Amino acid sequence: MVGFLHNCQIVCNFDHNTPSVPRGKKSGREKTVVDVIYHDIDWPHYFVQPKSNQKAPRYDDLSLEEFVYGYLRIVAMEQDGDVKAAMLSHLEELMLDARQYSWPKARAFHGLIVQEMERGALTWLDTEQIQTHRHRRGYISSPVTRSQGNYSKPASDNPPRYEICNAYNSGSCPHEKPHDGLKHSCSYCFGKLKRLYKHPECECRRKDSKNDQSSSQKQSG
Repeated sequence: MVGFLHNCQIVCNFDHNTPSVPRGKKSGREKTVVDVIYHDIDWPHYFVQPKSNQKAPRYDDLSLEEFVYGYLRIVAMEQDGDVKAAMLSHLEELMLDARQYSWPKARAFHGLIVQEMERGALTWLDTEQIQTHRHRRGYISSPVTRSQGNYSKPASDNPPRYEICNAYNSGSCPHEKPHDGLKHSCSYCFGKLKRLYKHPECECRRKDSKNDQSSSQKQSG
């Protein structure tokens, strides 16, 4: 009996001293690319005051005016002249993209860049890499046309035009569902088959199979 009580005391002491996982923390097994943050980066919505009787705005809800106001507040706090110049150049390009494509798409692209900075993969001085992201992952659909300041609707006899989320296809989109008019579908399958499949391009079996066939043909040649 004494031995039994002694063993129970050891177990109780062990459980008492075992550190518990803090609430809100994720295991590395459950984390995705959007959960990994090494640097705290200011976002424009941090500096936008909520309107009366409304909640503080989220980033994906910012209007163009709210974004520019918050972004310029961030630029004003920057001490490095080269970084400040790069940030202003980025803002100019965003405004051009918002005019040529759409504001939600330009806003989503800026969010992608800031997330890359949070992960330590980019800085404002990595202008060439930012441009690479801009051309490869920012906007894949053709520019929308405008009529009297508004987006023109496609004619009824034209097939529907879908706009695919590039961040989803690269595996870095923070949204679980389609957003800002962007579909969560494979851009490779849509480009080849003109059909929407609910898997990202980075996990596309059709693309992997095509690449394997091409490699085999090159080796046999």
